[in-house]
Amino acid sequence: FPSHDSTRLEEMLFWTKLEYIGISFAPASWLWFCIKYSNREYWQQKRFFFIVFLFPAITYLLVLTNEFHHLHYQSSSVDTTGPFPLHAIVPGPWYYVHTAIFYIFLFLGNYLLFLSFKGAAKIYRRQINLLIAAGVLPWLINLAYIIGLRPFEHIDLTPYAFLAGYIVTGK
Repeated sequence: FPSHDSTRLEEMLFWTKLEYIGISFAPASWLWFCIKYSNREYWQQKRFFFIVFLFPAITYLLVLTNEFHHLHYQSSSVDTTGPFPLHAIVPGPWYYVHTAIFYIFLFLGNYLLFLSFKGAAKIYRRQINLLIAAGVLPWLINLAYIIGLRPFEHIDLTPYAFLAGYIVTGK
């Protein structure tokens, strides 16, 4: 089993594929949580569940098989110019599709929470505010990554933003 302080491309690709379980499915999980939380019974049907989770499943499948088609990453390499080796990627066309779906799902989830906020009793509004903040944080962090605001060139802090949101809402 490879160590997590990978220096070879094969090891980095292994960890990227493992990380993409969460990266692919987090936005759909967020949207599904918001659908359930906002009590949208019509949207809780099996066909909507299938539609919501279809795109993340496709993304994960494309990441797992990327070396055969390069749809998610056009290329990837090891960047050794910084203080430690990093997995450098050049996004492929599906990367942008995944990013668009990511933003749409976060927006829809936050929109459903906002609608819930408008009709909620005052006692629940703080809770809904925290949930909205937890949904906006990954969005803003990912946007910073996309436009190039990064502490290290190839590190995406979006998964950590989701984790921070989970910690905040768990209290």
